[in-house]
Amino acid sequence: MNNIFVRNILKLAGGTGTAQLINIISIPILARLYVPEHFAALAIFTSIVAIASVLTTLKFENAIIAVKQDLDAAKLVLFILFWSVFSSIFAFFTFIFLRKFIHFTDDQLTIVVAFSAVMSIVSSLNAVLYFYNNRHQNYSVMTKGRVYAAFTVFAISISGFYLGLGAIGLLTGALSGAVVNLLYQFHFGIKPDVKLTWQGIVSSINSAKKYRRFPLFLVPSSFIDRLASQTHTFFFAKFFSPEILGALNLHNRVTSLPASVVGASVSDVFKKSANDLLQTTGNCSRLFFKTTLYLALLAIVPTLVLGLYGVEIYTLVFGEKWKFAGEIAEVLAPMFFFSFVVSPVSAIIYLEKNQKFDLFLQLFLLSLLLLFFYFSLSELTPIVAVKAYMSAYIIKYVLEFFLCARLSSGHGKVLPL
Repeated sequence: MNNIFVRNILKLAGGTGTAQLINIISIPILARLYVPEHFAALAIFTSIVAIASVLTTLKFENAIIAVKQDLDAAKLVLFILFWSVFSSIFAFFTFIFLRKFIHFTDDQLTIVVAFSAVMSIVSSLNAVLYFYNNRHQNYSVMTKGRVYAAFTVFAISISGFYLGLGAIGLLTGALSGAVVNLLYQFHFGIKPDVKLTWQGIVSSINSAKKYRRFPLFLVPSSFIDRLASQTHTFFFAKFFSPEILGALNLHNRVTSLPASVVGASVSDVFKKSANDLLQTTGNCSRLFFKTTLYLALLAIVPTLVLGLYGVEIYTLVFGEKWKFAGEIAEVLAPMFFFSFVVSPVSAIIYLEKNQKFDLFLQLFLLSLLLLFFYFSLSELTPIVAVKAYMSAYIIKYVLEFFLCARLSSGHGKVLPL
């Protein structure tokens, strides 16, 4: 059993690593082909989909694994199918009002929102099939779909540039990758044994009501989490040019790669080890501080390099047009350090009955972002806004670190929640 478990982990890790490798290779190439304004459109697109995906699935994808009966899981797949279509169409018309809120032309924003509406449906179905295949341990399909998606995004995005599509090339690439992943999972994966009929839809609604505890508890925290993580995108879109937002988007994409490759692996291992220690001894503080020290040693060199030579690195790798992204990298170097060190060990929040603290942290972060961005309006320069963005996150990471340190010692009642 243990060998099977390890093999399954290696399958998933291998697929994720290959997909991330394709992303690492593609970013410098796409950055030299496209201009910051195009990446700004991609940033808005990504933010809308990230927030909307919480509402298009209602977090029922988590129930697909948790429910005991396969028939109930299949019914939930059908429910998310028609709910995601309905909610995405509704969201399309809701987001249209943003045309007057951010610095895009009406035509540009309409295109971005239209792509976002379609992407919300596709990403919802991807999540559903991913969790459904996970339920049936079909890990090969799960990993291959990710790899094919990453390659498709790269290929279509390059093709879009040479076809003169501009930002639409990047949006088409992202959507095409998601569609390829969806088609692959649907064709080669385990298919839910349900029919798209009126009777089937009614039955799926009844199943959704049966497991309503999932959206009841997960949607509020997940929505606030996504809203907090995407607030900066809408702020920069509102008050600054697309070039500034595009530079920030590229920076975030570049610095998120080490976290996704190294941080995710450390987080998974730490979560399992910490859970075992908490269950057996009631304390994992030694593991917590040892892991944070290890992460800090890994992060210190890239942090110093980014802080001192960000402009030189970005102009060398991505081109002169991305000089401001290098300036952002220098300013946000401390934030990179705290994120790299704290985020992986924050997995302890999701153990035992500590999930309530996650909602508190996301509300705290959202409040800080709104407050700091408000005060930055007095000067309203891009660098001041970036510093406000960084300050909010660093304060959140510091609080999160001490909270997790407290939880690692076995003290769960840290806050009166």
